[in-house]
Amino acid sequence: MAATGLDGVVRLYDIYSQRKLLEYYIGCGPVWDQCVLTELPRTFSSSDALISTHDVLVSGGDDGSVRVVFVPHDLSYATSSSLALVEHIVLRAGKQRVMSVAAQVSSDGKNVWIWAGSQDGHLYRWDLTVGGQHASGLTPKSVAPTTSIDLPRGVLPWSLQIYNTHAMPGQVLSTAPHTLLLGDSEGHLTVWDGAMGVLTQTLIHHKADILKLVLSPSNGSLFSVGVDNTISLFQRSSNTTVLGSSSMDVDGNMHSMNPSSNSSYASAAPWVFVAQRRSHTHDILAAVAGSHCLYSGGIDTKLMVHEYQDQLKLPGRAYLPFPQRADLVASLTHGTPSKRDRMVVQLDNRLQIWRLGKPLKNGNIDPKTNHHDILEEQALLLDITPKVNGRIQCHASSSRAHRLAFSDNTHTKVFCIRERGSSSSSPPLDSSSPSSNSNNSHVNHHSTSLQHQSQQQMGGSDEDKFLAAFSDPVLNVEKKLTIKGPSSILLFTSNGILVRATPNTHLIQTWDVSDPDRPSLLHTFHEHSHKPRQSQISTKASASSSTHRGQQFASSSTESLLRPINAMVCSPCGKYLASSDLHNRVFVFSLETNQLIYSLPPFEDQITAMVFDPEESHLAVALTSNRFWIYNIESKSITEWSRAHGNDLPDKLTDAQERIIGMVFHPSVPGMLFLYGHTFIFYAQTAGSGNRIWKMIKAYQPLFVDFVDEEGLVVIERPWLKVLQHLPPPFYRQRFGT
Repeated sequence: MAATGLDGVVRLYDIYSQRKLLEYYIGCGPVWDQCVLTELPRTFSSSDALISTHDVLVSGGDDGSVRVVFVPHDLSYATSSSLALVEHIVLRAGKQRVMSVAAQVSSDGKNVWIWAGSQDGHLYRWDLTVGGQHASGLTPKSVAPTTSIDLPRGVLPWSLQIYNTHAMPGQVLSTAPHTLLLGDSEGHLTVWDGAMGVLTQTLIHHKADILKLVLSPSNGSLFSVGVDNTISLFQRSSNTTVLGSSSMDVDGNMHSMNPSSNSSYASAAPWVFVAQRRSHTHDILAAVAGSHCLYSGGIDTKLMVHEYQDQLKLPGRAYLPFPQRADLVASLTHGTPSKRDRMVVQLDNRLQIWRLGKPLKNGNIDPKTNHHDILEEQALLLDITPKVNGRIQCHASSSRAHRLAFSDNTHTKVFCIRERGSSSSSPPLDSSSPSSNSNNSHVNHHSTSLQHQSQQQMGGSDEDKFLAAFSDPVLNVEKKLTIKGPSSILLFTSNGILVRATPNTHLIQTWDVSDPDRPSLLHTFHEHSHKPRQSQISTKASASSSTHRGQQFASSSTESLLRPINAMVCSPCGKYLASSDLHNRVFVFSLETNQLIYSLPPFEDQITAMVFDPEESHLAVALTSNRFWIYNIESKSITEWSRAHGNDLPDKLTDAQERIIGMVFHPSVPGMLFLYGHTFIFYAQTAGSGNRIWKMIKAYQPLFVDFVDEEGLVVIERPWLKVLQHLPPPFYRQRFGT
């Protein structure tokens, strides 16, 4: 994947390993648009030409130029220095920034058209010949544009697409070799004869700027999105004869399907309006065409997916922007030996420690929310804003939050925290402590007095009221430790050992951070850094895994690349550690002997969550198919309950759109397992083999679920209406009742 931004640097990423391969500056300043030139012929160029071994990236720069950049297929030997020596093609447009670019190979494979829309209100075209004397295999006829089109004054060309009229068989052919499609700041979709530079059609179906045009690769449909939060579908007239003579948009307006009603040049206007849908609440800023679906996203933070075959008749699928790992939201830790009432909340660049509130057990219950009266409100104990590189990637907290670890893009840091007024043998603060260096981080300390509230809601003696009102300690950051390198997952064992997963080397390390001056590396597990064995790919699963459909082996074509660790969990008493990666492998380690004790056969689906039961005898694994399996650690096989019910889970769970993001066992009821996604909580009694007790709860939109103690369950949710309240006002407001 090639990503380019306002710094003018092209960054190349490996999607499977989720790491950056290299980056280099292309020399045009901020890049405002880019596209990839596909379907380049190899027969018209020599074997030494760059296009035979390179991909072609076309970028529009802030300096008014278009850069044709060549990216090698094999990046194993490529460096930033070697790419800087490659002779890229520089095409000069004007003096103002290039806002949109499009590139297309002609149907005969001999020419390449590159179009660019400039901020000065012009469209520029360059013609390149495949072959010729240039080392790249693409020879421009001229660095200056061969064709220029003047747009109306004040019109900005937001998006361009090139439609090759000879590429689709069975279509109405035009005399023009290619068609240029433009979405502008007036909300107009204009169709141009690419060879002559003549406007042939204007389609007006948007109330504001069209920000993106997308051509589907399968049937040649055209989608337009923009500021008025609508998605419009257009098709060639030969493709829409079966759709009827008219179509209705989201406002209830009828539109004729006759091309002559939409253009003054009916004979040369093959594009007609088909349908329109308002799937977003705010501006749609991005859209991309997949093999079968259209993906769109914008200010409302939702990712919408529409299948081409539905032709916008169905609402589509909405994916909310919440984290797909529950440990990226919050974590619970013990405030007292018997109660986990301290919560660490992770934000983009802040970490907060809260003392959870206490419900009044014998108080009234709200029939609408099923909530108890509150005995004590929650209190914010510590608010840390550390100096980070990028954003906080993950965090972990030890018992009673004495150690708080987090990672940014470059380092893993551990804060040593103590309660104010408590005795400590740790050394005093030094210059690296966040509280002693105002430039390093900002720490806010909060303590809440509940004396007035306690006197009203609590019974008992005055001494009990006093202790309850001032029982919240104030936390201080005493020391900061730094471990070189970022971490993708962090967790603490029950005895204070820090476990971290490294994103680039695929290692799991255990660290002793009890010494506030010097952390020490205890052990490194290398299992995830080894590629899957060929026997794991070609051989069927063992008898323990052949009893269900969830465990099959991935194809060997995708197993050549190492993929990162995506989940890690420690048993309650710190005896076992389980980890999984995107190869769908699960390893169980003994933290007492630092050895691998169990390797589960690879799953067909990816792992989304894992959890140990309180007795440390079972491990539950949840998959993207919303199925889950429970394994016995001692017998190294799935349990009788999973054998009996693993393939017969209710459809409400397996057919749910949201995936399982977290799991937790009840601390005192054996086998009671709670699973949750962003729209549901599901619990099942998994003890024994004959139990088929489960229930789906849809009353919450949880981001995080965990038990405080045997009688208390905490749920963190963020209703979608709360998200909308923080968004800017939309350009278009829906009419009442629609």
